[in-house]
This record gives sequence, structure tokens and C-alpha cells, in this order.
Amino acid sequence: MELERLTEYRDRREYIAALREELEQLRDMREHVPLKCDLQTLVVKICALEEEIAYELTELVEIERNVRNLISTLDDPTEKAVLTRRYILCETWGAMSLAMHYSQRTLMQYRVKAIKHLAEKECS
Repeated sequence: MELERLTEYRDRREYIAALREELEQLRDMREHVPLKCDLQTLVVKICALEEEIAYELTELVEIERNVRNLISTLDDPTEKAVLTRRYILCETWGAMSLAMHYSQRTLMQYRVKAIKHLAEKECS
């Protein structure tokens, strides 16, 4: 359960990034639409996509708050840092390894321990 809550934020961020990319593609198409009716259809699609992105961003803020609260319940500062870097900042294991001066294997072990500690806290 804890892992799902942690990955939800990262997954939602990736989804929003994909929506933004789609929006940019639609905006670029505006200049090459030959007919006025096609342009109107395109503008409607752009507006709908902008609304979806706004909604997703609102949801993302709430998910981030929940994930940060979950991570803050951990006692070990290294475990907190690993989960924050991995799930809030969406860093790769390589980037985390360079920033934190731990091997990727060690960081993965901290992640496993942190998730185990979160599960224990939820059960108690």
C-alpha cells in the first residue's frame, strides 16, 4: 500500500508531462490548420486539455502533500531523503547516488527499509 501511495505522485507527474506535451503539439498545429471549422475544433480540444491539466495539477498538489506527510513519519533521515528524492523529486538511482554519496544498491536497500518501516507504522 505504501509503495502505491509513493508511486502515485511520480506517475501523476509523468501523466501531466504527457498532457503538456500533447498540448504543445496541438498549439503548434494551430498555425497549419487550413479551414476555420478545423481551427475551431482544435481550439476546443486545446481548451479541454488545458482544463484537464489544471484538474490534474490540483490533484497532484494533494497527492504530494499526502506523500510528504507519509515520508515525514519516518524516523531515519536517510530513509526520508531517499524516498523524497525518489518519489517527490523523481530522481534516478544514479543521480541519487551522486548526490547522496551512496551506492545505488545501498540506496535501494534504504528504500526497502523505509517502505517496511512505513508498513509497520500503518499496522500499529
